[in-house]
Amino acid sequence: MGSLQFIADEVGLKTLVNGGLDVYLIIFMRMVRLLSFGATSLILVIFLKELGIDEATIGYFMTLAFFGDLIKSFLFSLIADGLGRKFTLILSSALMALTCFGIAYFDNFYVLAVVAALGILTPGGGEVGPFRSIEQSAIASLVPHDERSDIYAWYTFLGTFSSALGSFVCGSFVDLLQDQWHLTALQAYKGAFTAFGVLSVICLLSCLFLTPRMEVTHKPKPSVEQAAGEAAASSAETQDGPVESNETSELIPKKKPKWRLFPELSKDIVSIVLKLSFLFGLDAFASSLVQGSWLTYYIKHKFDVSSTTLGTIFFITFFIAGFASLLSTSFTKRLGPVVTMVVTHLPASAMLILLPIPKSLSITLAIMLIRASTQSMDVAPKHVFLATLVPADYRTAVFGWTNIVKTMAQMFGPSIAGYLTGEGVQWITFIMAGSLKVLYDVGILATFLKDSLNEALKQLKSVENYNEWKAIVTEIDRLTNMDIWRQNFISKHYDYMLVNERMSLLREARLNEDASLLMSLLRSGLLRNFGGIAQKRLYTKAYLGTKFKIQEYIIEVLDCLNYLNDSIHAERASNDYIMNSKQLKLDFFHDARQSFGCTGLILQGGSLFGLCHLGVVRALYFKGLLPRVIGGSAVGAAVAALVCSLTDVELIPILVSITDVMGNVDTLNHDVDERYGNVIENVVRKGYSQDILVFLKFVRDTIGDLTFEEAYLKTEKILNIVVHPTHPSIPSLLNYITAPNVIIWTAIYASIGTGVLSDSVQLYVKDLKNEIVPMAPELDISFLKPQDVSYQQHYFGHKKKDSETSLFSAPAESSPYTRLTELFNVNHFITSLVRPYLAPLISNDLKHHNAYGKLRFSDDALNIFWNDDTKKLEKPKSSASHIDVLTKDSSYNFRKHLKNVIGLEIQHRLDVMNKLGLLPEIVKRLCIDEKPSTAKFSTNSREITIVPELRYLLRDIGRVFDVHKTMENIPYWILVGERSVLNRICIG
Repeated sequence: MGSLQFIADEVGLKTLVNGGLDVYLIIFMRMVRLLSFGATSLILVIFLKELGIDEATIGYFMTLAFFGDLIKSFLFSLIADGLGRKFTLILSSALMALTCFGIAYFDNFYVLAVVAALGILTPGGGEVGPFRSIEQSAIASLVPHDERSDIYAWYTFLGTFSSALGSFVCGSFVDLLQDQWHLTALQAYKGAFTAFGVLSVICLLSCLFLTPRMEVTHKPKPSVEQAAGEAAASSAETQDGPVESNETSELIPKKKPKWRLFPELSKDIVSIVLKLSFLFGLDAFASSLVQGSWLTYYIKHKFDVSSTTLGTIFFITFFIAGFASLLSTSFTKRLGPVVTMVVTHLPASAMLILLPIPKSLSITLAIMLIRASTQSMDVAPKHVFLATLVPADYRTAVFGWTNIVKTMAQMFGPSIAGYLTGEGVQWITFIMAGSLKVLYDVGILATFLKDSLNEALKQLKSVENYNEWKAIVTEIDRLTNMDIWRQNFISKHYDYMLVNERMSLLREARLNEDASLLMSLLRSGLLRNFGGIAQKRLYTKAYLGTKFKIQEYIIEVLDCLNYLNDSIHAERASNDYIMNSKQLKLDFFHDARQSFGCTGLILQGGSLFGLCHLGVVRALYFKGLLPRVIGGSAVGAAVAALVCSLTDVELIPILVSITDVMGNVDTLNHDVDERYGNVIENVVRKGYSQDILVFLKFVRDTIGDLTFEEAYLKTEKILNIVVHPTHPSIPSLLNYITAPNVIIWTAIYASIGTGVLSDSVQLYVKDLKNEIVPMAPELDISFLKPQDVSYQQHYFGHKKKDSETSLFSAPAESSPYTRLTELFNVNHFITSLVRPYLAPLISNDLKHHNAYGKLRFSDDALNIFWNDDTKKLEKPKSSASHIDVLTKDSSYNFRKHLKNVIGLEIQHRLDVMNKLGLLPEIVKRLCIDEKPSTAKFSTNSREITIVPELRYLLRDIGRVFDVHKTMENIPYWILVGERSVLNRICIG
């Protein structure tokens, strides 16, 4: 049973069974269509020859058919998504049926040429018309990325099998009509084309049952209920579990013209598509020289075989080719699409060169069978490669474009083949075709294999959702051998022996249902950094996560906790407290929660780029990783207030598409001064861009006059806002405990500081009569800006003495976030620092080091891992995994350290100039932000720091001064923040 399950998984049978109605219909229609196309390739040239047409004219006829298919495919590909994929398939099926009936009815060559040019006719047995581009695009939309290779493999296999079956059935059918019905050869061929028309009608009827799911969806916005369901479900997902089904969802709404000749793609993708088009065209031209029709003609005339024998030969070769294509999905998963395309296609190309050499039929058939075993294995990887590169909205057009290029390349091949056949040297076509295909394989390997890692890294910078990110980083981890690194549990960065031993003890106690021993083991080992598993170096290697051994240990701990929780509900309470195991377990969970602590999200400041915070929240929320305790300052306080003041039903529409909820920008902007006036002066003087001002107004209008206590009772989320008052009577950390009656929006403005957005800032509260009054009207209190405050080293350190304070030091105070540990037992921080303009200079503690290239592991370490011989393991003194770095660039380490030194020096000089008061205000706004108030945690595993990175520094900073695109800039900054979290999702 295990072997059968393995085979089913390898060939993608389980994926096919769960494909759904649309996938079934698409594959069925392709089977029926290729049944007809395969039969056509067997008799087309022979049929035209029977009409008295010479070989050269037959070649021109086939070229004309290719030219007509080129025009139709081009037009249908452009309008398919506009008209509807279902409607386009119905129209194409009807046109194919009319073509078959027309060929069966008319004898005149010119009429047949017109029918072939205007209709859908395959000259060589291959796929023609718009069917393939529409179906491939629909499959990419219907099937998740990691399952596409399975469906494409079955799509290819069943189509090839049907084409083989068509050749076999057609040969037997023609002989049957001649032998049993006593028809002439010409009449028998016409009867076959009539049958092909009937098959086309079957395709047309099948199209009627397609559902709207196969149609293109132009970035639909999920409903509140749907998004809420996804968010709730995501909290229960593991890293390797299912991801969001809406693969094409994106944050920034793109305005697209109603009519566009070519799809709007990035320059990187256009470059790749052009390279592929040239190489695919070269391969298609080579294939057109030896198409099925000409190949059958060559075999029939060289060895004088009957139609039945001819059909049997091509049935066997097509069947072998189709069956072998199933294996391509297994190769693709292991080798990647590029390598699979080359290593499977190259042997078939070599066999094609050898095909005309033998003079015996048996040797020729042997060569054909060897060629058939690999010639179709590159089809599915091609589809996967293109579907991965191209966004969903443009797949139909790009697939159509590549198919058009192939058709254009095939136009002249039949004419050349016809001319050479007429001259009696058809064998030259096989040598030419094989040589060109070898050149194509070498071109694919040289063009894309060396750049596959760089291309994946480029794509990583422009991802718009988790699905796209996961697909790309899966390929990056495979290219850099990080998938092997994750499987090899040996590493010097954590105590793998301790983790493995503790995991075994936990599993044994759980299976033996020994609750007492289980609680003892958990109580002593319930630490975030048990055995060093939280060391950050373990999370900067592979994108998809850390060692599988660590993940296995975490899952085992969760299983043990779930077991104890389930056993509590199954037991009855005892009158004796000491013997009451239920009460003991409840006490255990209370103690464990207190010992383990909780995580807090800190949204640190952000005067110009603060909207990135909302992207951080969006990414964490929809993956079920958003902490309950959220704090912030300045714009971060506004984002935290928005999140903690709204229920999930109210919050989800904002996270899905904030611009739709905000509405007209002019309505929000009515009290924002100088919107079209002195924008630059406004940024310099206030330090806040137009986008931020509009967002702050939106937050104030949304949350209204809620207090901290009212927000907590409404959402049960703990909001914390940091302020810096000049009077000690005002707490620096405001929440529902320290300031329950304070109005939240006044705390936001106080966090920004006095003299920034308003010269008069004070806190307001609700009194016992529920009236809004000033908090301390008798005191003259002002609030400092976050960047004017430095925090004393307080946690795990010592406070500065007065003698240690510099004359030019900013006012110092203890970090307000240390109060979170005292109030809510927060001992782990996720800190969002929205300073993307300094990202190239900041050493991000969780940045992946892609420039290292591939990693090579020692044979001893791998043998221990694969043999699971843990007895041979010893505690390493230095490195147990013996990893050798295959450096891509020998100067990488030097450049890395040089950049860090320059960055530290620049930051130091800026800080000194700021303390001396010599730094211009505009430079201060851009380059001096508040100091991270949880900085003492960043030296160990207690903090994860998130720093957004900009792709185009100058252009993105220019957005700050652009007041005419506020509704475009706001989603853009949110997307920048969201991308910064994706690389750390697997850590949460």
